[in-house]
Amino acid sequence: MARTLSEDLIEPYQYRWAEFCYENPYCAGWIDMGLGKTVATLMGLQKMYDDYEAAHTLIIAPLRVARKVWTDEIKLWDHIREFDVQKILGTAKEREKAMNTRAEIHIINRENVTWLMEQHVQGKRLIKKWHWDTVIIDESSSFSYQSSQRWKSLRLMRKKMCRVIELTGTPDTRNLRGLWAQAYLLDRGKRLGFSEKEFLDRWFIAPSRFDPAVNKFEPRSFAQRQIQKRLSDVVMSLQAKDYLDIEDPWPVWHRVDLSRSERLVYQEMQRHYILEYGNKTITAVNAGVLANKLLQLANGFIYDADRVPHPFHERKTEAMLDIIEAAQAPVMICYNYIPDKTRILAALAKVSRQRGHSLNGLRFRLLKTEQDEDDWNDSKIDVLVLSPKSAGHGINIYANGCQDMIWYGLIWSLEQYQQACARLTGGHRAVGKKIQMHHIVTVDTYEDNVKLTLDRNAKNQDEMKAGLAEYVRMAA
Repeated sequence: MARTLSEDLIEPYQYRWAEFCYENPYCAGWIDMGLGKTVATLMGLQKMYDDYEAAHTLIIAPLRVARKVWTDEIKLWDHIREFDVQKILGTAKEREKAMNTRAEIHIINRENVTWLMEQHVQGKRLIKKWHWDTVIIDESSSFSYQSSQRWKSLRLMRKKMCRVIELTGTPDTRNLRGLWAQAYLLDRGKRLGFSEKEFLDRWFIAPSRFDPAVNKFEPRSFAQRQIQKRLSDVVMSLQAKDYLDIEDPWPVWHRVDLSRSERLVYQEMQRHYILEYGNKTITAVNAGVLANKLLQLANGFIYDADRVPHPFHERKTEAMLDIIEAAQAPVMICYNYIPDKTRILAALAKVSRQRGHSLNGLRFRLLKTEQDEDDWNDSKIDVLVLSPKSAGHGINIYANGCQDMIWYGLIWSLEQYQQACARLTGGHRAVGKKIQMHHIVTVDTYEDNVKLTLDRNAKNQDEMKAGLAEYVRMAA
């Protein structure tokens, strides 16, 4: 990639974050997608190297980000030095070779963090010198579960790290609970407690055995305010709406309905947890499994016990084609289940070959490779199909002017939802656009519950980020 961008394009808030990184041995940037947190972090890192405050950096990131984004940003900006980079990716042999090759920056995907620790620690004994004085955790929300192996691995080596920088646009997806694990990797428990139990005892109401309404940890009324204050000196929150003149994306809800016979099938599953369908007996052993089965039916299929999908309806596929036809412009489609992907691609293939259809000749593709990203950005694809689970973080697919994203079905994860939406709506990529988020939902189904959960979690997260952003404005 040729260098095309100069320091003149750097925004004041990016300088502030770069300075914040430099001044704080551990810190977190809760920075909205598209505000340039990668280049701003590189600016801070460069100053550390220039002043001998850092010498060896380990960047931990989602796989797509580890492969491409950081090295692309280094090459893209004229004022960023040519860091010597080694990527700890690929086979075990390739990873080992990269790990043992001296470099200023090593980049590893988060899935291999445990492997990396195993190369350095046996039991509790250090068997190999830890070379990295600075560790950057890109998309730190993926380290918000203290029970995960990757978090335990990082915690084990935290005392060997002189500097830790966390980056995320979606810091809290579990109603404040996910903050403790991320905060611990910063200060080893100084601000929010030395254990999750201490954190929960102080700021949460525990589930009650006697009150079914209190079935999970709920934050106390003062929790958010106190947690914000405790984190305010090590967390910088930057929100796009404070710095950019952008319009909020327009949510469009396309509601489809079940036929009378289909509604009876849906209600049978909903009420009795069992269904005779497609010569198969399909059962839900608990409420969680039932919720998943009901979402499958809402989307147009259902899995049997052998994970074989049985078709149920095509209402969403028909609505999807109508939206694409009306848009007359590039469109992204997000899917949840694998059978959804299969039906989406089959429907697109059919209409693209159908003579006389307005979508005849439609160019569509499933996003899988970096070449797919490049072809989409070069306007060689009309419809891009992607999974928010694998294509949300870090990919740059906004250069072709797309302003319409279709959600074939809703998902529970607020982080995955927001990260996928940010491929269009994040920061500068939204300036000058009127973006529409099309949601295809089946009326009076479990999708209503998913929407309520997403709305509630988004509200809680926005309040937390806004509170910390206010501390940032007060300190500026």
